[in-house]
Parts: sequence; structure tokens; C-alpha cells
Amino acid sequence: MTGIKVEWGDVPWGAFQEQLMQEAATGGSTYDLMAWADAWGPGLVAFLEPLDKYIATDNYNLADFPQAYVDPGKNADGQQVGLPFRGHAFTLFYRKDVFDKLGLKPPTTWAEYEEAAKKIQEQTELDGTAQYYAVASGGNLFTWESLLWSNGGDIFDKDLKPIFNNEAGVEATQRYVDWLQTQKITADGAKAWNEGEAANELTAGRAAMWLGWSWYYSNFTDKALVAPEVLGNVGFAPPPAWEGKGKPATYGYIWETSIPQGSKNKEAAWEYLKWMTNAITEKTVVMDKSSSNVANVVAVHNSVLKDPEVNAIHDNLHANIAAVLADAKMQPTIADWLQVQSILEVAINEIANGADVKAKLDTAAADVEELLQRQGYYNK
Repeated sequence: MTGIKVEWGDVPWGAFQEQLMQEAATGGSTYDLMAWADAWGPGLVAFLEPLDKYIATDNYNLADFPQAYVDPGKNADGQQVGLPFRGHAFTLFYRKDVFDKLGLKPPTTWAEYEEAAKKIQEQTELDGTAQYYAVASGGNLFTWESLLWSNGGDIFDKDLKPIFNNEAGVEATQRYVDWLQTQKITADGAKAWNEGEAANELTAGRAAMWLGWSWYYSNFTDKALVAPEVLGNVGFAPPPAWEGKGKPATYGYIWETSIPQGSKNKEAAWEYLKWMTNAITEKTVVMDKSSSNVANVVAVHNSVLKDPEVNAIHDNLHANIAAVLADAKMQPTIADWLQVQSILEVAINEIANGADVKAKLDTAAADVEELLQRQGYYNK
């Protein structure tokens, strides 16, 4: 329709973030669009083109996205510099056939989750759940954050002082590592597993539950990837909540797409961005089940997540995603979050390997506070 020709840059994952940061900070014009993970945003947003005027002129429907996906795309002045492109809801996946055989229902609380895992361990050859505690781009924080938030805890207070080592944080962390150390409802190998390695335990038929991102449903329904007994037997539900403390609390993971300020083709970039992030385009993609090569369940528009046709061909996965995202949180949007994340994920891994929970969290909190003090957060 426009005559625009688009060239995609296929950048290896290991160099992706560094290349984006370098391009943005130097005002480069190599790229007219950038996709970036939410945790990278604070280091990028100052170099991205505000999109508010484009949104207003073309009546772009920003309200069709969950708030947890919109907010990470704002800069310090509240301008929208990123549009949601690829996002995932934290999801509990479980073996439906195993649950049916044992008379279990999808757990709605962490206590029910633990009870189900124990029963599975006792009455089957499977591990109750597959957890992951390795240091791997913050992956071991996802379930920990769900426990922390659902127990009424948080990472920072309103003044950005670390509070994850308070009573709620210690209790949540202890519970998280107890699944490995004392309850033993996950294999000992979980100490070294990353997200994908733990997911493979469910895919291969060695574990009955796994907590992770919603996009994995494509893998769990792919006959080329899953064990025969797993195919057609993977169900899903929202993550559990802390008993007696309300709804589940999870992180809504989002990739935004933006126009860098250095782009020489901003109007054309907007036209492509507008089409690429359109709800009709998205629905077309998720409805295409012509082959496993194009199978994709990722959707970020409320209208697509709640669409009856989309849900009909994906077993109501998207309705579950919408329910999770309705109360999802985002990780702290501070420029030094990735350094904070590094401190936290190392602490969690060391605790999983036997370090004292309270002592290690206290050390991590002191390290985070020292980092933020050095970076001037408390002088602003």
C-alpha cells in the first residue's frame, strides 16, 4: 500500500542489547525501528522518538493494550516512546492427564501447588514441578517475584530503598528455595536450570508442572518437540496466589518497538510500526496454524486476547493471558535495574545452593543500596 521496503536486522541475541544501546547513545541512523525488552527501557527511552503526535493524528488505539504493557514504553516525561509488540503472561502449565488421574485441580494458592506437587511425587514417577534457579538474565527472579509480591512484599519502597529482605521477603524466598531443598518437589538439577531447561522437563514428560511464559504453549503443543504422552495433555492456569492474601501477583513481560531519534525515515517507520502492531495484523498471525514453522500464540492486544475465534483455536489460552495481565506488575523502571537484577539473581542462586536466606538477602540489599547511592538516586 505504501511502497515501503523493509529490511530486518537479524542480530545475535548475545550482542543485541549492546548494539541497541550503542546505536541509541551515539544517535546512529542504522535502524528506523528498534525492538527492546522492558528491562532495557530506562537506558534507551531518552534516545527514542516520542510517538504521542503520531498516536493522536492517526487515532491509534493505545487503550487496546494491557496497562502493564503500555507503561514500560513511556519516558521520564510520560511520553509514549514504545508500542507493545511481543509480550508474555506468567503462566502455570500442568499435565491434565496426571491431574485427572490423581483427582487434582489446578492450584489457586501456593499451598495447593505444594500439595499437588507432593501427591504427584508420591504417586507417579514424575517430579511435581520443574523450577529454575540458575543465573541466566534474571530468569530465576520470575517465580520469586510472584511469591514476593503475592506475600505483600516488594523490591523497593517508595524511596527506592531495598525492602526485599524484610519479613515478607525472607518468608517468600525461603518458600521458594524450600521447594528444592526441603520439600524436594523439583529435581536437584533445578539449581543449574535456566527457564528453557526447566520447561524441557515438562516437554520431555519428566515433570508435571512448570511456571513460565505463555508463549511456551506453542512448544507444548508441537508434536515435533514434546513426548507422545505430553502432546494434548498440557493445561494452563494463572499462577497461584499466597493463601489468604488475595489475587496472584505476577510480572507482565513485554517487548516494545520504537523509532530512534536518529532515524532518517521516521514517517515511513511510523507507517510500518502502525501496521506491525495493529490488532488485525496480530490476529492474522495468531490464527495461522498452517505449520509449526509459523505457529505463534503471542498477542498483546486486549481485543485479540479476548477474541472468541482466537480462543477457540488455542484452547482459551488467550483468555487466561488476559486474566493474568489484568493485575500484572512490571519490574522497576530505573536506569540501573539490570545491575540490580544481577545482584538479585546471584543471591537467589546462592540461596538455592545453601546460603542462609536472611543473611544473603541482607547482603544483596546492602549491595543494591550502595549501587543506587553511588548512582545518585537518593540525592534526587
